[in-house]
Amino acid sequence: PEMMQMFQQQAERFGTTTQPRDIVSIKPGDPTQNKPHELTTDTGETVLAHTVILATGAT
Repeated sequence: PEMMQMFQQQAERFGTTTQPRDIVSIKPGDPTQNKPHELTTDTGETVLAHTVILATGAT
């Protein structure tokens, strides 16, 4: 957990915003037309993003 916090803090220093969510589907965007990816959360919310970082976790 400590290392992940350090990674997140470093990213935030460069202006990155994080929105931890449980994603159930991703519709890829088209970067050549500046169209974002369309993500659907487990609650049905739609989130648009130009960059997505997947963190699947580990046990």
